[in-house]
Amino acid sequence: MQYLDQFKGLPRQIYLICICRIIMGIGNMTYAFSSLILRSILGLTEVKVAWVMLAMALCTIAGQLFGGHLADLYGRKKVCVTAFALQISVHLISIFLCRHRIMILLMILASFFSAIGNPVFSAMVSDSMDPRRPRECFSLMYLSNNVGVAIGPAIGGLIFYSHMEWTYLIQSVLVGAGITFFAFNVSENYNRKAALQKAAEERALKEGRDISSAPAGTRLPQAPEKEQSLLSVINEHKLLRTFILALATVSICYQMTNYMLSMQTTDLFGLEVSSRYSGFVWTTNGIVIVLCTPFLLSMTRKNHHFVNMAIGTCLYALGYGSYSFMKFPFMVVIGAVIWTLGEILISTGAGSFIAANSPPSHVARCQSLYEIARSVGRAVGPLFFGYLLTYTSYNTAWRVNSCICLLVSLWVITSWRRAGKPRS
Repeated sequence: MQYLDQFKGLPRQIYLICICRIIMGIGNMTYAFSSLILRSILGLTEVKVAWVMLAMALCTIAGQLFGGHLADLYGRKKVCVTAFALQISVHLISIFLCRHRIMILLMILASFFSAIGNPVFSAMVSDSMDPRRPRECFSLMYLSNNVGVAIGPAIGGLIFYSHMEWTYLIQSVLVGAGITFFAFNVSENYNRKAALQKAAEERALKEGRDISSAPAGTRLPQAPEKEQSLLSVINEHKLLRTFILALATVSICYQMTNYMLSMQTTDLFGLEVSSRYSGFVWTTNGIVIVLCTPFLLSMTRKNHHFVNMAIGTCLYALGYGSYSFMKFPFMVVIGAVIWTLGEILISTGAGSFIAANSPPSHVARCQSLYEIARSVGRAVGPLFFGYLLTYTSYNTAWRVNSCICLLVSLWVITSWRRAGKPRS
C-alpha cells in the first residue's frame, strides 16, 4: 500500500477526472474486437481489414488534431461532452446494424468522435495538476483508465460471440454515465487569454529577455496576434519531436495486439476461443497496469522518460517475440504480461514529458500528439503487417515486430545521450 501513497494529496479535480476515466474505460468494450468484427463477422480479408483500420486511424488522427485545436480555442469541457455525446449516438445505431457492412462506416465515425474528446482529458489534467508532481497526476489518469480496461473487454469477451448487439448497448450506457458524471462534477480551469500571455512570457525568457529584472514601467511581452503553429512548436523541441516519431513507430508494433494477434488465435484455436482471449488480453493488460504501475512509477520516477521508454520497448520486443512460438492459448496471456510492463514504462511519464516540453497556449494540441502518434501506428501497422502476412507467416511477422522495437529502443537512448542526458 505504500506505493499508493504517492497518489495522495493530488488536486481534487484530478481524482474526479480519473473516476470519469474508470467508468468510460469499462465502456470501451468493442475496441478489442475491431479486427474480429471486420474479418469474422463482416467477412473481409486480412488486407481489407488493414485498409479499414487505416481509415479508422486516419479519422482518429483528424479527430485528435481537431479536438486539441477546439479545446485550446473554446475550452475543454464543452468540446469533450459534445464529442462523446456524438460517439454514444453512433454506438446506439450500431446495436441494430452491427452485422451489416454499414458497420464499417459506423466504426470509423465512432473512432473520429472518440478521438475529438480523448485529448481533452490529458489537457484538463495538465490544467489542474500539482506542478511539483506532474508524473503522479498523469500516471493516476493512465492507471484509472486501465482499471476500466481490465473490466470492459472481459465482459465484452464473454458476450461478444453470442450477443454482439448487447456489447454496443452496454457500451453506450457506460460511456453516457461517464460523460454525465464529467459534465456535472469536473470544472473548467482553462483560460485562453491567460494561457496566451503565459506562453508569450515563456517565449521571451527562452529568447534571453529577462522579464523579472526589467525596469518598472517596461512593457511586458504581449500575446501575439497570430499563434505559433503546432509544427513550429514541435520543431523547436527536438526531444519532443523524437518522442513523437519513436512513439509512432513503436505503436505500429503495439497495434498488432488488436490486428494480428486476434487473427492468429482465430486461425489456431477458432473464433469462440479467440473472442474470449482477445477480451482477456486486455483484462490481463489492465490488471497488470493496476498492480504494477505504482511500483514501477516509484522505481523509475527519477529516470528521464527516454530511459524508461528504451527499457519499455525492449520489453515490447520480448513480449511480442514470444508470440512467434505460440502453441497454446495461455501463451497469449504470458506475452501480454511482458509487453504490458513495457507499456507502463512508455505511457506513465508521457503526459508529464509532453507538458514539460509544450507552451501553455498549446497544451491540448501537444497532449493530442501522444494519441496522434499512436494513431499513426494504428494506421500504418495493419497495412504493413497485412501485406507482410501475404508473403510470410505469423511467426515471421512477430519476429519483424520484435526487431523494430529493439531499433526504437536504441534510437531513443542514443537521442537522450546526444541531448546531454537532460533530466526532464
